[in-house]
Amino acid sequence: MKKILVPFDFSPASANAYRLALSIARQAKGSVRLLHVVEFPSMPNTVLAPVRQMEEKLLNEFNSKLAPKINAILKANPAKGVKTTVSIEIGSVTSRTLEHAARHDCDLIIIGTHGRSAVREPILGTNAGKILRLSTVPVIIVKGPSTGKIRNIVFATDLQTDDAADVVSKIKQLQRLLKAKLHVVYVNTPAHFETDVASLSKLEKFARRFKLSNCTFDVFNHNSLGEGVVEFAAWKKAELVVMATHRRTGLAHILTGNKAEEVLNRITFPIWTCVVKQKIKSK
Repeated sequence: MKKILVPFDFSPASANAYRLALSIARQAKGSVRLLHVVEFPSMPNTVLAPVRQMEEKLLNEFNSKLAPKINAILKANPAKGVKTTVSIEIGSVTSRTLEHAARHDCDLIIIGTHGRSAVREPILGTNAGKILRLSTVPVIIVKGPSTGKIRNIVFATDLQTDDAADVVSKIKQLQRLLKAKLHVVYVNTPAHFETDVASLSKLEKFARRFKLSNCTFDVFNHNSLGEGVVEFAAWKKAELVVMATHRRTGLAHILTGNKAEEVLNRITFPIWTCVVKQKIKSK
């Protein structure tokens, strides 16, 4: 987590994301890149050269106009030893963010979002949701003010191990970096019920296989998988919830269909997601 990218629109939500990025970067001895994207209508390829000239002119104007606002943000949130770079680009927020992350080898994207409920702003329908679905690097979605101190991480899992190695490796890296405690949970629901003894046995095997340390293991019984994750995280006073995603679907690996959206929209603290590298099964 050495290079952190924060898409920035000067809103309180993006300021929350920036503060968390600074906190993680200090612990990782890394850097933060702030990216402000100005969305601009696309032009036909036949006028590509004039468009480039127009973009250069507009960027110069935006740099001049936004400089005071950028300086105010940087002054209000001192970097304190963290190298911070500011970029302004024109285009689609989603595509520019992903391209910028790839171009600068960023290994974490932190996005602030305004939504506090599924009714007011469904996360999976926003730029944040699009970036979450398409990003090949881990994404943290920040939905409210964050102290930047992450001491408790909740990792909800379905205990499937075939494609979990890469995800667990990233989680262990983040846990070591933040010196946090990991709370691994399996949410037991009536639809997929099994005894606590059976679930705990699987949890122990999961922990041994991936050599997890400084962690707890719980079976949490609930009528709803999504609500179970939210309530368990609140019970553990987690500052971060980890979910794994399949790039093919963009939905949480431990949650199917609208259950992923349920968690994303209801939870109030940061959510860390990373892509599961699916194995290709031979025929």
